[in-house]
Amino acid sequence: MSRKVAPITWLVVAWTVGVLASFLPPLAAGGSLLVALIASRRSPLRLVGCALVALGCVCGTTRLAVIDGDTGPPLGGYHGIIELGDGWHGAGTARSDGTTADGHPVLVRLRRGASEPARGTIALVVGTVTAPRGPWHGFDEAAWLAERGVHRVLHVRSLRVLSRRGGARGVVDLVRERALVAYRAAGSADAAAVLGAIAIGADRGLSTDGRDAFRRSGLAHLLAVSGGNVALLVVAVLVIAWTVGIGRRIAMLLAITAVCCYVELVGPAPSVVRAGIAGALACTSWLVSRRADSWHLLAVGAALILTWNPRSITDPGFQLSFAAVAAILLLAPRLRTALDGVPFPGPLRAPAAITAACTIATAPISWLRFGQVNVIAAVPANLAALPSAPLLLGIGLLAAVLAPVSPDTAAAIASTARWPAEYLIVVARSGAWVDDRTASLEVPLVIALGCAGLLLLYRTVVVPWLRWPTRFSRST
Repeated sequence: MSRKVAPITWLVVAWTVGVLASFLPPLAAGGSLLVALIASRRSPLRLVGCALVALGCVCGTTRLAVIDGDTGPPLGGYHGIIELGDGWHGAGTARSDGTTADGHPVLVRLRRGASEPARGTIALVVGTVTAPRGPWHGFDEAAWLAERGVHRVLHVRSLRVLSRRGGARGVVDLVRERALVAYRAAGSADAAAVLGAIAIGADRGLSTDGRDAFRRSGLAHLLAVSGGNVALLVVAVLVIAWTVGIGRRIAMLLAITAVCCYVELVGPAPSVVRAGIAGALACTSWLVSRRADSWHLLAVGAALILTWNPRSITDPGFQLSFAAVAAILLLAPRLRTALDGVPFPGPLRAPAAITAACTIATAPISWLRFGQVNVIAAVPANLAALPSAPLLLGIGLLAAVLAPVSPDTAAAIASTARWPAEYLIVVARSGAWVDDRTASLEVPLVIALGCAGLLLLYRTVVVPWLRWPTRFSRST
């Protein structure tokens, strides 16, 4: 690993370590930095790294003060204007991210059975502002919201829609809304929800049983937009641009713009932001004729997300997303090599290695955060899903692009996703069935995999990090 990772990547990691050090008490952070400075007195690069750690710590402390300082509107009655953001559902009550007219972020909880307005709606709201709940039925709402910089919940008694937000974000909201309408042509509610989830991360229409099947079969990652979506989008934009005769630089700028719009279309989830940053950096590196380093893209993505909100480190979505990508870079090639001596279908070796690597890396996190793992069912389920997932992604993105221009054409394209979506649902339910019958074997397997993963992480990441600056200094 030390031969593949560029020096600048380690400096990005140093900055990220400094941002995370903002969670430590000042005395502990200062003492650790002093020890690092003493140890690096003969290495200029280590001195630069220590300086970045210190600057990152200052930046992280500042961001935490800003995030925690905005406690939101005062507790009690509320009467004012709210801009609704992305919605989610829990405990039978519709909920949305919202922003008050004063710019305070809040969680908007609608009354049971109330229909939720579309994203980007500006409404006049009457309700009551309360503090979030603590641990309740295994879910700590206060901690979950604090990770997102939200410290107030607005219980709505009445809501009157005034308008929709304008500008570029309003255009993106319109595209998303019309795409979701087109996806209804995919057939059943679950099939339409699966298409929407794979294409633009809109999975709220998925039934509870369907969502549980995807989770227990190890296919839940398909419901979250990730790097594959961004890669397909970039390729599509470049192919279209070059087909109509647009030059390389303009085509790349169009691809970067499309990636930014796609991230806004889906929403700012960690996996989406990471994939968007990686896609934009890859296009930029191609523009300046430099090879994009995978570890560098991953490190920059993590650094930017954590710099904006250091509390993202405790978000399960962030942890699962970055653990999976790191496993693809670190573990998947080793597993792929190990399969060379095994009687295994050639075309499936690379997908099987990637799936197994991601499963191994994310299983301990799933066990610790959710109390559930799906190690045994995940690999066969993901291999079985290979024929349908890319097809659904392509159909969904094409329908989303055409929906604002020709709704009928978009609906006709979305209708072709019915059978691939139904097939994927069957695969998820079959994987959940396998998971039910192998649950007793998974916890010991996760413990063993976790120990092996920590050993591999120490040998391939920690040891090179400790030795790299000295070797680099000597070589220069």
